[in-house]
Amino acid sequence: MSGGGALGMQSTHGNAHVQQAAGQSSQAGAQVCGADTYRRPTPVTPNGDLQYYNRRHTDFTGRYSDCADVTPPDYYLGYGMKYVSRFTNETNQRLTPEGQSWLIRARENLQLAIENRREADERDFDRMEKNNDEFRAFAFASHPDAYWEAGLGELSVFDLANIGATPDFADLLGWDGLAQAADIGGRLVSVWGTDAVDYVGGEGATEELVDAMYSGYAAVGDEIDGVFGEGTTDYLEEQAAAAGAVALDLAEDAHGVLASGASMASDGVDSVFGEGTAAATGTAVREGINDAADLAEDAWNWIWD
Repeated sequence: MSGGGALGMQSTHGNAHVQQAAGQSSQAGAQVCGADTYRRPTPVTPNGDLQYYNRRHTDFTGRYSDCADVTPPDYYLGYGMKYVSRFTNETNQRLTPEGQSWLIRARENLQLAIENRREADERDFDRMEKNNDEFRAFAFASHPDAYWEAGLGELSVFDLANIGATPDFADLLGWDGLAQAADIGGRLVSVWGTDAVDYVGGEGATEELVDAMYSGYAAVGDEIDGVFGEGTTDYLEEQAAAAGAVALDLAEDAHGVLASGASMASDGVDSVFGEGTAAATGTAVREGINDAADLAEDAWNWIWD
């Protein structure tokens, strides 16, 4: 974001440098407000409603509708609205009753985290909304507690598989996404270790479950090859591995390169198989994982019931 609150601050547009004063019109009906401008954010009830994130986005754009240099955080529509809709309209039907109850609580917890932050310091919340990266980092950092306190650790491995397969790969490969996954994964390890799975399903259950998941993955790979041609799965794996290796080598110096690595892999696939192939394949793989989890759950229930 650009723009400044001090009189005479430089504003850069391409290679041109234009003197802008706070409040001076930069385009028809808009002005440069500056990062220090404060407009009180309106409370939005965190009841798990699907329109919550849209309301937060609308509240921000309404407060700053006359400002040319202020934009809402992309988290509201690009992640929050996107995934509350996908989890509710797609994933929910694949979950057990326990998983569906978890989803209701998780939706409320995620929204409550945002409203608690707003209520704690409205002026700082308003400032943070105008800093896209800071707001996204805050929101992602709130996810593990929201999921866990909703009862994630009490869900079956099949619910966990369907939940984990819901996000797009690109969202998971960003640094914030990886940090979230690592946090949640660490908590789950303490609950769902090999001994815990064997205790619930019987000795050897872990090995059988792993075999089932590998079979599911192989089936997904065969489906991808059937659509895009023999060897596509191997190519995608090589691209992902290459991008991941580059990202991990540079992560200590530039965390953001992880997201770039995901983009590199996606662009590489599109350049070979056509625009949109990476997104379509990601969707196909996600659906294949969901189907594999459903099949594994049916087999599990048949074996142990």
